[in-house]
Amino acid sequence: MAGITDNYHGQNTVALMAQEATFGTDPGAGYVAMGILDGEISITRNNTLKRLHALGSRTAQQIVPTQYIVTGTITGIYQTGRLLTYAMGRDSRDGVTVPPTHYLNYRTIAASPVDVSLLPSFTLRMTRGNVVTADTIETYTGCRITSFRLSGTMDEPLRISCDFIGQTTSDSLTAAASVFAVDADTVQPPQFGSFQIPDATALGQVQNFELTINNNLAQLYAVGSRLLQQSPALKMELDLRSTIAFTDESAARIQAFLGDAVDPFTPQNTITAETATILYTNAGAAAALRSIRVNLSNVRIGEMAHVTRVGEVTFLDLTSQIQDFTQTGWGAVPSNAPIVLRDEAAAAYVTTTP
Repeated sequence: MAGITDNYHGQNTVALMAQEATFGTDPGAGYVAMGILDGEISITRNNTLKRLHALGSRTAQQIVPTQYIVTGTITGIYQTGRLLTYAMGRDSRDGVTVPPTHYLNYRTIAASPVDVSLLPSFTLRMTRGNVVTADTIETYTGCRITSFRLSGTMDEPLRISCDFIGQTTSDSLTAAASVFAVDADTVQPPQFGSFQIPDATALGQVQNFELTINNNLAQLYAVGSRLLQQSPALKMELDLRSTIAFTDESAARIQAFLGDAVDPFTPQNTITAETATILYTNAGAAAALRSIRVNLSNVRIGEMAHVTRVGEVTFLDLTSQIQDFTQTGWGAVPSNAPIVLRDEAAAAYVTTTP
């Protein structure tokens, strides 16, 4: 029988991340522990093996590795705006207000000192085993957020989910110091959240919603290397899904979907564009550290569906496309941004350069 095995699990594994000054280069410092409350980190590494066949034989003559691909997904309860900031690209922290306020923006041509398509990259480090000295350390460099989802569900805290890609990896079996405090920040209880469409008009009986930010990262490889060379962000796509109770007050949703302003509503050639706001702002001094506001403009409902069953309440499932964010926020300088959040982070989550 083999000796005692140190099994790895969620309670003896710590996930750390730090922004890279140079794409694909481990900064070696500035790591922050990710709590990942009630969630998971899933990572897949692929050698992209290729079978080579030849005349005269049915079996492969050789198997060779081609592109080295790193993909992953992070899910959990929303605690800080760190991952959301990496998905957006820019963070202007206001040092005047208390608690500190972060103004998140996507990279624009006018505001970007370098290539607008390059989002900040980060190194992800997974340490496993003894909480004092890690048995193994996995390091994933050149990571960028491909898509980010912010979702709220009745009776649940605000949640996040994001997909990322990486450039390369490094695995160490050498014990190293791994003492990091787990992020035990407060979370967003559902009773302090609202989904507003149009802006400032809270929808009643919202069952769930999900906002998706898709950066559509290109994965560029080149002759002479198996590794990802660069991952520029192409077109940004914003989508919104929501489920609400179908009531006698749902006429406004049907009207916006059809683009008609006169009852009876019929499909028109122009669909109504609306503003929308996702707002979670806790009451109380301590809870005020956890506030987030997402401002959306030109929201158009693309699909409306419902199922009516005997003995059940009927709900409307709405799928919308969003043209852009709108620049609003809490009154501090800079006062306006697509996403405004408050937490105790003393510094901006990312710099404006990749």
